[in-house]
Amino acid sequence: MFAIGFVLMFTFAYLEAFNFKKISFNLEIKNVLTFILPFTGFLISIIIFLISINFDLSSPVIKENLVLLKDWRFYIVILSEIFGVWLFRKNYEINGNNLTAINFALFLSLVLVPVYSYFLSDLLGFQKTIMIGYQSPIEFYVFTGLILLSVIIFFFDKLKGKINNIFILFLLPVIFSNNMFVTSKIMQTYDPFFSYSLIVFFIALLFFIMAIKSKEFSKVNRSHLKLISYLSISWMIAIPANTIAVKLLAVEFVTLLKRVSQLISGLILDKMYNKNNNKFSIKDYFIIFFILFLGLGLYVLRG
Repeated sequence: MFAIGFVLMFTFAYLEAFNFKKISFNLEIKNVLTFILPFTGFLISIIIFLISINFDLSSPVIKENLVLLKDWRFYIVILSEIFGVWLFRKNYEINGNNLTAINFALFLSLVLVPVYSYFLSDLLGFQKTIMIGYQSPIEFYVFTGLILLSVIIFFFDKLKGKINNIFILFLLPVIFSNNMFVTSKIMQTYDPFFSYSLIVFFIALLFFIMAIKSKEFSKVNRSHLKLISYLSISWMIAIPANTIAVKLLAVEFVTLLKRVSQLISGLILDKMYNKNNNKFSIKDYFIIFFILFLGLGLYVLRG
């Protein structure tokens, strides 16, 4: 399952990075294009859910999952996801002069997500979700310690330049890790496609409102239709891949595979677009493989 999860998360991470790269070339309609992604995610997720119940709208499965709307944890997800979008953009606005620092902050989720899962799963009532079966607290501390050390070693020779707002920077991994943790746990508690469709519906609504407010729909022309079609089709592949991975693996493994896949995807896209000369050193490749090996080892032993 770990290998399947890696393929699924790499598919999602690559298409996500490629799509946002395309969006960055069309900033005049960035909210419209960003709206397209969660809205497509909503449509494909709800369609897959309906297929799974044979389009039987009287199915008790629907009633069982509608309980989600009465679950207070669902609203934590919505608020946290929306705040995460604002915070992500704010970091690029304030700390955009140091993208390596932003990437380093995001990579701290490799440590924070296991911490959230270990200490908060029982507290928030997620006992029935997929958990790593640590045999002792020592195993947990060794795993998270090795991951933290790996992240520091990977970035220590890359962190250069000024950080304009360190509070905003380090609030980013705290919120993003919370999003990854709670969203994944909700998807494992309820039907993953049904719950994800509701989550991204609210995110799509946010960007729809932002697009209207900035009058971006009036700027959409025929030349944008091909891009919109591509974004929609690719997201119909990316979202099921992500959802299935979340259903199969503990959130710690999902986070690990996603971040490593984002690194590899970024390297591939950098070479494709030739925008910079960023290259991985032997040390970088070693750290990436070590993180994967560490995750695989934990999965085999305790997954």
